[in-house]
This record gives sequence, C-alpha cells and structure tokens, in this order.
Amino acid sequence: MIIGHFGVAFAARARWPRISVYWLLIATMATDLLRAALAATGMSMGYTTRYSHLLPWSAYLALALGVVALVFFRSLTAGAVTAGLVLSHILLDAISGAKAIWSGSPPGLDVQRYMQLEFVIEAAICWWGWRLMRRSAPLTWLARRSVLAALLVFEAVFQGWRLEQRPYATRCWVWPVESCWDWRGERPPGA
Repeated sequence: MIIGHFGVAFAARARWPRISVYWLLIATMATDLLRAALAATGMSMGYTTRYSHLLPWSAYLALALGVVALVFFRSLTAGAVTAGLVLSHILLDAISGAKAIWSGSPPGLDVQRYMQLEFVIEAAICWWGWRLMRRSAPLTWLARRSVLAALLVFEAVFQGWRLEQRPYATRCWVWPVESCWDWRGERPPGA
C-alpha cells in the first residue's frame, strides 16, 4: 500500500489544518522510510521489516516522532496525530499485505494478492483523503486534481511493475474472471 497511506495523511490534514501536510506525509510513511534506512545499512529484508513494521518497534517510532511533533509544533494534538499516523501505517499494511502487526500475531489479510481489489481499496482511501483535504482550507498544491490523477497513475504503474516481477507474480490482473496461476503454472494458495 502506497497511495492509501497518502490518503490517510490528506484526511488528517483536513481535520488538523495547522499541521504541515508534508509532516503528515512523512509521519504516515515513517515506517517505510525507516525500513529503507535500515536496508541501506545492509540489514536483511526480514529484519528491516521486523524493526520498522512490527509492534513494539513501530510504537517506539510513533512515540519518537510524536515527541518531535510536540516540540516542533508546540501542540499535544500534533504529537498525538503524528503518533496515530505512524501506527496507521502498520494497520493498513496488515490489510494490504500478509504482514503481522506483532511477532506471533496472525498474518494480515493479504489483499495485495488480488491486484484489482488492492488498487480499488487504495484508490478509494486516497480519493477520500484527497477530497476531504480539498474541501478544507487552506488549500495546498496537493489539492489539485492533477496530483490525485498522478497518484492514481503512479499506483497503477507500480501494480503493473509488481505483476511482472518473477517469481513474485502469483498475483494476477484477471482474478475474478479466471483463476490465477503462478509463474510455475501452479495455482497459488487461496486462489
């Protein structure tokens, strides 16, 4: 999930317009940014996901960024909203992917197996947040229709790119029309 996270940040901006929309975008993507920073150190993907997307590590990140927002914006609300956005990331990822929320918890819903469904969910969340932000004042350049269109096109291209990755291509675009088959010609579990 990418643009769905942006939609949550846009909705937060509509509700709390005194908090910078750029800060809200950073907060909602903080766990992915932390994972990228950990990966840049050479840490394996399993550990980067553990230390960025699982509780209690994501809670520590939420607390740290909440304190930064509290100090920077001098607002308890900004700190609480920031922490909430950081934690919203792992909840949305649990819907989109198979990621667990804490070590030993059941896996996520893995909606990303069905790319059309994931795209519809993400597009709806992004549109909803963007629409709320657009209806509130003060408007930023992010409230332009072209920004929403660019985000939707970006997500569609990203989904298409992921479909082409092998052997990861157990997802398919044709799913409710016909069964999905993985790259070996076998039916993936749950399809």
